[in-house]
Amino acid sequence: MKPMRRIPSLVPAMMLVFAASALLAGDLPPWSDTQGKGEPTIVLLHGAGSDRTLWDLMVPTLAKTHRVVRVELPGHGASPMIGAITVKEVARAVDQALERQHVEQAILVGHSYGAWVALEEAVAHPKRAAAVAVIDMGSYTPQDSARTAALGRYIEERYPSLVRAIFEVMSTSPVESDSAVEQALRVPRDVLSAYLRDAWRTDLRDRIRELEIPIHVIAAEGSWPVTQPWERARHRFGYMTMGTAEGHRVTGSGHLIMRDQPDSLAALLLQIAKDLPKR
Repeated sequence: MKPMRRIPSLVPAMMLVFAASALLAGDLPPWSDTQGKGEPTIVLLHGAGSDRTLWDLMVPTLAKTHRVVRVELPGHGASPMIGAITVKEVARAVDQALERQHVEQAILVGHSYGAWVALEEAVAHPKRAAAVAVIDMGSYTPQDSARTAALGRYIEERYPSLVRAIFEVMSTSPVESDSAVEQALRVPRDVLSAYLRDAWRTDLRDRIRELEIPIHVIAAEGSWPVTQPWERARHRFGYMTMGTAEGHRVTGSGHLIMRDQPDSLAALLLQIAKDLPKR
């Protein structure tokens, strides 16, 4: 009788297949970290083309009195990409990171595209948010089919020039502007292109009608001129559907308020946290 030939175990191979499938499906949560202690937790979400370092000038101040959680958007920094880029799908991925960090009743702070993610997260998972702070971002992109088509052609034909045109005007500091461009160009082209395409078709005005928590819109002077009353700016930004939206203007800053005026922005966020009703 011939000895029975040993059959190699399939378990290791199957584990590798399942792990690869999970990675391709975007099932791994985005990168996140936590610093400091104290309630409420402050969650920081950067915009498309950036990463966790966007908040470096502010985190030490915020972490003195609050737990601070940073999350990198899918496809940025150390976060894996997901299958499709929409605000809803990005927020779903971010929620995995917030679940892992046990975040509840936090102040969700989002810059640019990250602001939409913060708003969507607050609508989809109310237990996560006690308030949302939107940094220099409206709730929608005005629809213009001709402009969208032109921008689409720029992505295909003149991508580096398009990225430079978008990011080099984000700061009042030439050094910060150059850094923003370099950082955006480090994001894989297909990733940033997907975010840009989604940004041109996003409209959350109806979606945020459901929000009953405080919404704080923190805008740079270029987005909200000093001569314009808040009610007019609120309508232009698309927050007129909400009774809880409050405006805060930061002067002397470009779109990257956390880089141009980190102390002013940190002070605003700390005040927002202080004014929240005690649980």
